[in-house]
Formats: sequence, C-alpha cells, structure tokens
Amino acid sequence: MDFVSIHTWITTLVRKAMPELPDVEVFRQHAEKHAMNKTIRGVAYNDAGKLLKSPEQTISRALKGQKFTRSSRTGKHMFLKTGEDRWLAMHFGMTGYLKYWKDTDKRPDFSKVIIGFEEGSNLSFVSKRKLGEMKITDDPEDYRRENGLGMDALDIPFSEFRKSLEDKRGSIKNVLMDQSRVSGIGNIYSDEILFQEKWHPKQRFEKLDEEALRSLHKTIHRVLKTAINRDARPSDLPANYLLPNREEGKKCPACEGKISKIKINGRGVYFCPDCQKL
Repeated sequence: MDFVSIHTWITTLVRKAMPELPDVEVFRQHAEKHAMNKTIRGVAYNDAGKLLKSPEQTISRALKGQKFTRSSRTGKHMFLKTGEDRWLAMHFGMTGYLKYWKDTDKRPDFSKVIIGFEEGSNLSFVSKRKLGEMKITDDPEDYRRENGLGMDALDIPFSEFRKSLEDKRGSIKNVLMDQSRVSGIGNIYSDEILFQEKWHPKQRFEKLDEEALRSLHKTIHRVLKTAINRDARPSDLPANYLLPNREEGKKCPACEGKISKIKINGRGVYFCPDCQKL
C-alpha cells in the first residue's frame, strides 16, 4: 500500500476499534512485503507495559542479529519467524497495528515496540490503548493450543467446521465470535456474515441444518476474502455489504428498510430487521 492507502487504512482501523482476521492478514502482508530478510539491529520499548508477555530481554535476545524469514497467522494472531526457528507472536488488542517506516521518517505515535533493521528501517507495534500481546514462542501451533484458539476461519475445512460447532447452542452471533471454536471472526465481520446470510443475530445456532451450515461456511470465506482483497477497509466493500452502512438509521443496502442496533452480551450489533427476521 502507498502512504495514502496506509493512512486511510489506519484511520479506518482506529474507528473500527478491534482488528479482526482481515485486518491482521493485511498486517501480515505488510510485514511480509517490508520486513523479511533484513538483519535486526535491536529492539526498543516505549512504555510497552502489559503488552509484553515475554520479558524485554527475552524478546531482544531472540530477535537481535536475526532476520524474519516467514510470516503466519491464526485468526487475530500473527507470527514472524526468525532464522533460529523462534517466532514473535502478536495479538493487536483494541487499536493495535504494525507500521513499517524508515529512520528518516517520523516515528509513528504510540509505537510501543520498535524493531530496528540494520539497513535503516523499522517495524513498529503501534497501540494507543496499550492493549494487545507480544511474546516469543517456539511454535505457532503450540501457541494456538495453549491459548485455546480454534482453527483459522479461512483455513478450516467444512468437516472440521461442522465438528467444532456441533455441540454449540445459543445465538448465532455469539457462536460466530467464539474464538475457541473458529478463530478470527469478531463483532464487525460477524454482523456482515449474518447480513449476507439474511439471518437475525439472535437466531438459535442449534436450529441450523446441514445445508445452512454449508452456506454459512461458504459465506464466512467469501466475506473474509472480500475484505482482505479490499485491504480490510469497510468503506471499500461492495455496495451490497452492510459494513459501509453499519450505522443505526442508515438505509439497508438490500432493501428499503433501516439499519437497527441492538445489544447482545453488551456488544452493539447492527442488522436490518426487514431482511434479517427472527
């Protein structure tokens, strides 16, 4: 992305408040493009506080003199591999993101951890609210199990999707957001997935049959891939998507109705009561 695109992306992310799978995939692609195979000269910390789940010394020792050789992602969690087969694991909390910049640029505000490269550039973990997580791990799969994460929402085949959710009960909105079953879908994109399926967010998940589950699995993939292809900017999603219109009282993009807002487990949920009947 060019500078204008990055600025727009960051502004959108801050407004959305919680990075989800498409956002973190954009972060991964950003790091893959700019931060691979560059020798790390050191790591600086700026009031990182509770972000660090490994001590500063552990992170610095694992990264200094190494190069990132590979990137990976599971749901909302991202990993950068070093040449010594260690991984820097990151979760971005409420308003976190990664920003690549050069020594000649102004350091991004709220840069909590700055990874400096010998060739004169940096990768910042930016977090205004000091939320998120950074630690060193030996293996992303071990990290996934230790943190009770389900399979990635884009990687899970239908057979595993069905198996992981077979005993779930409750509103379909809450089921979609259960990171222990399927990892990566949060409040924003669950609204979109339900809007595309024309399902009310309070609909009972256990009432879905096999055909409905297959449709849901396909819609999850379609919505998340579409968002990634649009750099996770809701305003750039297709005209028939909810997210560009995700505001109470706005016109539904699929009918003449108005978007409504309700609360489910304390979260603001947006839907069209005319399209998504309970």
